[in-house]
Amino acid sequence: MSQQLNTLYKLMTMYTLSRVDFALTNSQITNVFLDLGYTNYFNVQYALGELVDAGLIHEEAYPDYRYYALTESGRESIEAESELRFAPT
Repeated sequence: MSQQLNTLYKLMTMYTLSRVDFALTNSQITNVFLDLGYTNYFNVQYALGELVDAGLIHEEAYPDYRYYALTESGRESIEAESELRFAPT
């Protein structure tokens, strides 16, 4: 997987989490990518792991599920990305 695609998957994951007021399960996030045909399961898991390691999303593990939510740092990052993309030139 290219670095550009991995970055795109991470941004898409963070954007998805920024649009809800609750944590999403690993399955819910994975299904967004799989249902739309964007990538495979393994690439999603890799992106999630990198986001957790970077402190941009928080993972909470339970026996049957893993839940993910944006951290404050993640929220600031996705908001800054949105501002840059839509800033007037």
